[in-house]
Amino acid sequence: MQTMKAQVSPQDLLSDEALTKMTIEYGPSVKELAEMFSGYEYIDEMIKHAGQYAAQQLGHPIGLNLNEVDSHTLETIRAVTSGILQRLVPGFISDTHREFFVRCHARGLSTSEAFMELIPEDKTIQRFIQHDAVGLGPLKSMLVTRLAYLKPGSTRWPEKKYGAIWRDERERHKKEVDDIPFTSRTEQAALLAKHAGRLDGLLEHNEHSAADWQLLTNSLVKTLESLRKVSTVEQQEPTHLSGTQLIGVLERLTLALDAPEQLAPGTDTDALVGVLERLTLALKSPSHEVVADQVKAIPANTNADDGSSV
Repeated sequence: MQTMKAQVSPQDLLSDEALTKMTIEYGPSVKELAEMFSGYEYIDEMIKHAGQYAAQQLGHPIGLNLNEVDSHTLETIRAVTSGILQRLVPGFISDTHREFFVRCHARGLSTSEAFMELIPEDKTIQRFIQHDAVGLGPLKSMLVTRLAYLKPGSTRWPEKKYGAIWRDERERHKKEVDDIPFTSRTEQAALLAKHAGRLDGLLEHNEHSAADWQLLTNSLVKTLESLRKVSTVEQQEPTHLSGTQLIGVLERLTLALDAPEQLAPGTDTDALVGVLERLTLALKSPSHEVVADQVKAIPANTNADDGSSV
């Protein structure tokens, strides 16, 4: 194995060009080790040999005992070793790893969180994060950058390969969340109502200081406000009506507004009816043009039929 000249500075060896060149040169050794070892033992031996190779590139003798070198030298050797291994790690990222990240993303975890979840599950990753290998920080940065695309919405998202896995994990996660106590609005409202009742009961007693009264009152107000929020019925999405249905709705509105007794006092009936009549005629016309931001969506509870009768 050819080594680089001893006079090459550590800074030069840490350049991207030098690290790439050393990685290519170290390649045959990686193949030899793969023929001799397998599994975790192969990873461990490769890392140790990469450390020795890095030491030789810095001008140190073969078989250097890294436990006997000074801290500065050891730090440089490890920096070069990490740089070489970072260029080899992609070859050890399998479909199993990628599927793990897909499932983590489906559960709402970030790519960084998925990486931290992977560590206790994978011995290869556990070995690569050690200080004599790639290191935790560099490995995390590299894998987060490379695997962040494994979620829908990414321009590189492989839907055909991982779409079904994503959806399966997403549904499983949603079911797990639904089974957790107090995650539904009904459960939250019941809990808050119970808490509000307790606070109200405490306020009925007179044995409180002024500070206690204020604290209990503030707590009750906040509890009731939270109860109001979780008890609010979610606003329904607007109903998307066909052109025929929309015309029918507008005609019925026009007829209704044309009856003065159905309007609130002070309503400008003529102006409103005129606008609705013109809009209805425009929608009936084959060549109609409607400005989108001038037409409001019809609420979902509008009493509209299928457009067969007006």
